[in-house]
Formats: sequence, structure tokens, C-alpha cells
Amino acid sequence: MVVKGKTKKGGKDQPSSQPKVTPSKPLDLDPSRLQLEPDTFCTMPDTMMHQIPVSQVGPLASGIALVTHAEAMPFLHANQVLTTKGLALLIVNGPQELSTDLQWSSIRFAARCAVNQQPVLLHGFLVQLGNATVCPFKRPTSVSVPDVPVTCARITVFQDQWPQDWETFSAHPVKEVLQHIPALQTCRTEGCTCPKWHRDPMDHAQDVVLDVFKRQFFTEGGRPTKASHASHFSVQIRYLKHQEPAVLQSSGAYGVYIEPRLPDSSTPSDEYQVV
Repeated sequence: MVVKGKTKKGGKDQPSSQPKVTPSKPLDLDPSRLQLEPDTFCTMPDTMMHQIPVSQVGPLASGIALVTHAEAMPFLHANQVLTTKGLALLIVNGPQELSTDLQWSSIRFAARCAVNQQPVLLHGFLVQLGNATVCPFKRPTSVSVPDVPVTCARITVFQDQWPQDWETFSAHPVKEVLQHIPALQTCRTEGCTCPKWHRDPMDHAQDVVLDVFKRQFFTEGGRPTKASHASHFSVQIRYLKHQEPAVLQSSGAYGVYIEPRLPDSSTPSDEYQVV
């Protein structure tokens, strides 16, 4: 019989006749054939650094040079800042770490092959040779993400206190829970004064409930189980923060108990004490 590439014959193992394949070493990149993408590096606040050949690196230069580790060695051993301007080396094909007193960092950057203009994403070491620090340029964005204050609650419903049929509840437990907490329902009727949440024209949120997670039926001992064998149901809901007082006022009715938690639901809220 054959066992993992070895043939067992006459009680002795015979080595597999298949030759071992040695992984090939990745080819070293040639920095002279790489072009940095426009506006890739800058000095603060936003002075762009252009790419220069390593032959121009010196006290009168500013910019960034793509080099091999061998080309960078004289600068790394000298440990000297050459200029007050922005000047840096970007080393490819380097070792795991650099040995120098110069300021350096490990980064990933975008470039193009000068031969076929194909984009590539590379790893390298950015070594500072000037007093003005060269860093990756981050383009400003006009997209603003509205900050909506939120909070979270763990809602537990006990079977022996639930006033309706438990089997019906088990079919749609979250829907049943929310129907008993008006503050977690959205009303879209203009001019209405019911206890549900009404969206203000200035609100960024479209609904009061933002997330529902960790739904589970449990036994009295706190073990997950089927709905038919459960003593209680638990769910966590993330919702708009300004509805929290009204939501907590619903706790205790119809066997529904609400525990306020932090917005990430990791621990109970430090704003309230649950008894």
C-alpha cells in the first residue's frame, strides 16, 4: 500500500521516487526600473518629493531615491544627515532590519515598472537623510462621515413572564421584543406625538435601531438551547443614544428586561447600575 509518498513492501519503507522541489528564490528588484507614483511622498505639511537618482543624493539635493541595500550601505554606515531639506532613501530588496543610527521606517508603497508601466505594491525601508522628514502623502478627502451617538442594550425575555404564547414568540423573537418597546420603533408620520422614535430632519440616521446581534435562547443554567427548551431569550441591540432613557423605562414589563451596555457591547454601561 502507499502511505504519504512511501511504498511499504516486505515490511520495509521505500522512499518515494519523486524528486524534491526546492522553492525558487524571488528575483531581486532593479530600482532603476521602478518609478514612484506621482504625489507618493512629501514633507510636512504637503511639499511633494520627486524621485531622484542615487547619484544625486547629497547636501544640495532634495527628493527621494529608490536604491538597493548595497547602494544604501555607505549612507547607513556614515550615519549622517546631509541636508536641512527633505531627502530620503527608499531601499528595496533589503534585510529584515537595518543597522544604522539614521531615522528609518518599514513601509509599503506604490510604484510602476518603467518598462511596461504595470503598477506594483512594494515593501521597503524609508531612510531619512534630511532634517525635514519625508513621509507618505495622504490625500485629503472631502467625504465626511457623520457621527451619530449610539448605545447598546442586552434585552432578555423570560418565558414564564411572557404574557403571550412562547411558540409564537420563538418564531420571530426580535420582532416580538421590539413591539413591546415603543422607543425602539420608528414612526414616519409627520406631526405625530406617539411614544415611538420620530426622525428629525437634521438627523443622519434613518432608523432608531442600527444593529441586532447575539440572538440566542438559553436554559435556566445559561446554556444555549432550542427555543422549545429555553427558559429565556437574549438579544443585543445597538440604537440611537438619545433614546436610551425611554428604552430603559420599558424594562421589567412583559418579562422583558433591559441591561444598558457600552456602544461596542463589550461590558455593562458605566452610566447605570443594574440591580
